[in-house]
Amino acid sequence: MQKYGETNFSIEQLEECSADTLNDREVYWIEKLGSFKYGYNATIGGDGKQFVDVDLIYCLWNNGYNINDIVKKLNYDHKTVKKWLDIFGVDQKEINSRMVKNKIVPVEMLDKNTNEVIQVFSSI
Repeated sequence: MQKYGETNFSIEQLEECSADTLNDREVYWIEKLGSFKYGYNATIGGDGKQFVDVDLIYCLWNNGYNINDIVKKLNYDHKTVKKWLDIFGVDQKEINSRMVKNKIVPVEMLDKNTNEVIQVFSSI
């Protein structure tokens, strides 16, 4: 709540349950409400497995990684990375631009006899 501001949250009781079922019910409600995929939950609940390091996602983005690179590096779901970049205010145009930019691979035309570079093309 400190990171995103108290005004972005509301608190309401969803159900009452015993202490021994708290973890299971937390997982249930996070899944039912979609607050891991589409909200502010950084874990699926319960024991906290599948923690998403949102600061690391943003750090990698700021260091020039694109979504596919971040997904591969952190082994996160593509939708999760996209969701957090959206929350951080990264524009879809910027995401698309970075995907295209990282696909550009220079190509050298070589002389087949001498193997000398004749011309360099910016991309295939």
